[in-house]
Amino acid sequence: MRPKSLFAGLIFACLLPLAAVAQSITLQDGQALSAQFEQDRYLEGFNGATRSAGEFYLLPEKGVAWRTITPFASDLIVGEDNIRQMVQGQQVMQVPVSQLPGADALHLIFAAVLQGDWDRLEREFSARREPHEQGWKLTYVPPGRGPIRAIELTGADYIETAEIFRRNGDRDVIRFTGHRIRPLREIRQVSRLFR
Repeated sequence: MRPKSLFAGLIFACLLPLAAVAQSITLQDGQALSAQFEQDRYLEGFNGATRSAGEFYLLPEKGVAWRTITPFASDLIVGEDNIRQMVQGQQVMQVPVSQLPGADALHLIFAAVLQGDWDRLEREFSARREPHEQGWKLTYVPPGRGPIRAIELTGADYIETAEIFRRNGDRDVIRFTGHRIRPLREIRQVSRLFR
């Protein structure tokens, strides 16, 4: 995987679960947010999409875990200091957050999304929030000429869909369902991934 693609994927993996808390929901000590996801990736020049599915978990004070179940199992763990990928319980990649350009801006985006600070997102990150059907739509256009052209999120209480448009013509459509605020004791196996 090229470094630019890896970085774009990591940024995306970090942003979406945090954006899932779209209405500034506060998780209490001992709670986590989880949901199922289904992702369709459309590659320029190919018919149809490749599909993956799994679950994500937002654990306050720890980070985010993406658990892909199909087509093959893997875990992407986004912690405060690093991002790791695990396959069959073995770490296959680790990138310190300090080595990711733009990580400081990403942190500010996380904070604004978690706090429901839509004005800040609009002002500092060229994000635009507007009414959409029974909820909202947030469009984010990253600055510069990076690999991601735009990200569109839609939802009501939580994010329901995310569409990522890449400059090369590829795009991802991710649907989120079954959002739940859960006690950490129910997801001990996920919590252990952050150790």
